[in-house]
Amino acid sequence: MSNVENAILPVDLVNLFLAKIEDDRREPDGLLHCSSDLVSPLRFVQLRAIGAPTIPRPIVQDVRMFHGTLWHEWFHATLAESGIKFQYEIKLNDYLPEGWGGTADWLFFHPVLEAWCLGDLKTIKGEALYWIEKDGAKTDHIWQLSAYWHALAKSGIPLVKGFGIMYWPMNDTNDTVATIPIVADCQPIPEDVLHAEMQRRYEAVEMYRTAYAETGKYLNAHLAPMPDREQKVYWNKLQGVFDVKLVRVW
Repeated sequence: MSNVENAILPVDLVNLFLAKIEDDRREPDGLLHCSSDLVSPLRFVQLRAIGAPTIPRPIVQDVRMFHGTLWHEWFHATLAESGIKFQYEIKLNDYLPEGWGGTADWLFFHPVLEAWCLGDLKTIKGEALYWIEKDGAKTDHIWQLSAYWHALAKSGIPLVKGFGIMYWPMNDTNDTVATIPIVADCQPIPEDVLHAEMQRRYEAVEMYRTAYAETGKYLNAHLAPMPDREQKVYWNKLQGVFDVKLVRVW
């Protein structure tokens, strides 16, 4: 749609920024990632691992991701100005189980306990805050931060038991209750449970990778089955009530 020759602006802004987003998309590094592969359906994790073809990702997903990135940068700058003793973007690959990678958002030093506290930022829809307040942090986030916590413990630093996840809403809602950020306090999943699942997934991905390399087929004996449909609660505007429906996990 953009045409510099027939436009007022002397630069094709749309294509300039879209090209930059395309360039900045992360290339696969061969690792499984705590932020996306610990709770996602194993079938999808396996397919991502070998770069199976997908439908083009909507640009709004990249825009949403960049919102989160910009918020992270702003939070880092604000924390630095505050004088709080903290670290950010701590790469933990060396302390995670084989085949896994991940980067922790924050470590805060607790002056009373003289130990470090693990923290994380999640940008979410404003409507999701109700469920966070009601049920606590999301399951996939607890698994992700648990992996980071045990990796930090393995590194040998003094560490406070538990971690905090700040949920930062990206939009207002129609509710009468104010949409404000919240911090959910969590306890890590036991190490044996966590690492057993990480090992199971790593081995399943490696077997699938090997089968794909040998056969060249995406559909092979080691590809996990399609996940079952999930129950989702949603607001039925016509009837004015909450309703439940079964949805596919894409």
